[in-house]
Amino acid sequence: MSDWKTIGKLLSSKNRRKVFYSLYDGKMPSEVSRETGLASSNVSKMIKELEELGLVRCVNSELRKGRVYKYTKKGKEIYQILKKRNKSSS
Repeated sequence: MSDWKTIGKLLSSKNRRKVFYSLYDGKMPSEVSRETGLASSNVSKMIKELEELGLVRCVNSELRKGRVYKYTKKGKEIYQILKKRNKSSS
């Protein structure tokens, strides 16, 4: 079963989607910032929102610098739903 509230939250912001898609294979916020062209402060805020939605998690939270964020199981499920949705709308 999908979480439509979460999907709606992702779809409501182009930048949030950019950050979410960028984290597909695990990245540091600085890498996401470079890849998306978004300010690091915006990327950090969006990663926090994605964490609160249960879509991503920090895999090395004991570090102060160099933290890497990856999809959770829920994040992977939502990614697949969005991927199918994008294919059917093309």
